[in-house]
Amino acid sequence: MIAEENLSANLLKKWKKLKNRLKEHSSLVVAYSGGVDSSFLLKTAVLLNPETSIGVIAQSPSLSKKEFDFAIDLAKKHALPIEIITTTELEDKNYTNNDLNRCFYCKSDLFSHLLKFAAKNQYEYIADGTNFDDIKGHRPGHKAAQEKNILSPLLECELTKTEIRELSKMLNLETHDKPAMACLASRVTSGTEITESILKIIESAEDVLYKLGFRRFRVRYHENGSLARIEFNMNEIEKALSPQMRQNIHDKLVNTGFQYVTIDILGYQTQPKKYS
Repeated sequence: MIAEENLSANLLKKWKKLKNRLKEHSSLVVAYSGGVDSSFLLKTAVLLNPETSIGVIAQSPSLSKKEFDFAIDLAKKHALPIEIITTTELEDKNYTNNDLNRCFYCKSDLFSHLLKFAAKNQYEYIADGTNFDDIKGHRPGHKAAQEKNILSPLLECELTKTEIRELSKMLNLETHDKPAMACLASRVTSGTEITESILKIIESAEDVLYKLGFRRFRVRYHENGSLARIEFNMNEIEKALSPQMRQNIHDKLVNTGFQYVTIDILGYQTQPKKYS
């Protein structure tokens, strides 16, 4: 039984609104990635409409194997029905050119595939995990969702990331404290062409840091791959700067393909810095 008595009045109101919204759109495909928002949305949809809700995850070079495997395992653990599709964003020069609208082209490709899946399998609606915090600033991915008539129930109910984490904890979802995880392409400096080989280098470098015990960080790709700039969460920078760890990080990241390795003293940033 889901315990709701500990929710604030405001959050309880939003939670009830979300459930009503999902009941109205019971035949639903959820764009699933294993992240905080899409996991919560899919879990809620399946609780309410177990026979007519499904998550669809895209197997893409932009999603690391570690994140993909986590999403698959989470779905199995919570008995969430999912299907796997393959997206084709790397075939679109608008995407690989990597300008400030890269996310628009990536999401447009994803939603086009989801629309085909929904039509083929007779689902009426498609929803993504855009939340109320996501509409701040430049959000080309949300523009793509609007153009494709994709529902954003978390946004409609004004649920913030913090509130979604609280509700996820109530639903016993491991994602309630999962760090935000943007796609691998977000690590590449704007204007540098996105290629599958670049994404694999970044993925390998980040795998190294996970295995060394770090939890929240980004490996930013600069100077055509000669420079890796690592942003660590501030509480992990001291660990990274210890002499032995510093050498370890350097040697292992050079082995992945970088020539120089730096640690950003300002730490982890949700928006990559812009360089001229």
